[in-house]
Amino acid sequence: MITIKPSKPADASELLPRLRPEDLKELTAVVEQKERLEEALRNGITMSKRCYTVRFRKDKKLICVFGVVDDPYIDMNAGAVWMLGTPSLTKISITFLKRCKEFIKILEEGYEMTHNLVHCENKLHIKWLEWAGFTFIREKVKVGHKDEEFFEFYKVNEKYNV
Repeated sequence: MITIKPSKPADASELLPRLRPEDLKELTAVVEQKERLEEALRNGITMSKRCYTVRFRKDKKLICVFGVVDDPYIDMNAGAVWMLGTPSLTKISITFLKRCKEFIKILEEGYEMTHNLVHCENKLHIKWLEWAGFTFIREKVKVGHKDEEFFEFYKVNEKYNV
């Protein structure tokens, strides 16, 4: 039903016009100029230590892109995880969930902790983050040039959890 392969910078061009409205809102909250959205997506892919694109096996249409980027702002070995998707994400929810644990472990590899922020209105991603074992530590942090409200979340890598 789906394939999951390492992302390519060109995936940004394909993803941007098909983003879920909630994901576009999240992205525009942190990227001030609309003409820089594709560049921001491309940078997210190229700067990620590990980054994957999910596609339908049959027609090769892009469903989502997710990855992890080193976070130099935290005084520990931390990675910022991220995911942006299309409305098709809901069509593959069971298949995607079956593969998630495997890829979360891949994203966590080499990090003591993974974390990031999620827009308060991005209910699908919040539900997925809870299912995936992430913990929410602070409510309604103001983020970006629009002061949009986000939740902060984290997950300690089991290898480092003593």
